[in-house]
Amino acid sequence: VGEITDEYDRELPPVQELENGCYRVTARLDIGDLGDLFGLDEYDDEDVETVGGLLAKALGRVPIAGASAVVELPDSRRLRLTAESPAGRRNKIVTVLVEPEEKEAETETV
Repeated sequence: VGEITDEYDRELPPVQELENGCYRVTARLDIGDLGDLFGLDEYDDEDVETVGGLLAKALGRVPIAGASAVVELPDSRRLRLTAESPAGRRNKIVTVLVEPEEKEAETETV
């Protein structure tokens, strides 16, 4: 069936640029578009299609709000992905915070 929306659901922009090279993106953003944000000509993962799927793959489970993981880009840069949920929707991940990560960072936090 998929997700059901109604007139009370707020439409979010697919990408919001934040400070320090960080972005807030919708969990449904195509990972190719994520690659474009970081200057990659092609970014593809044969297992997933969306940023939310990439986070779930990195975690090895369905993400909950606050779950975070570091993924490595093809050019060896790393990004920290953190699941975000709107108030009152604890189990629904709507956006993912994407931050450039230093090399010596931990790979997962919950």
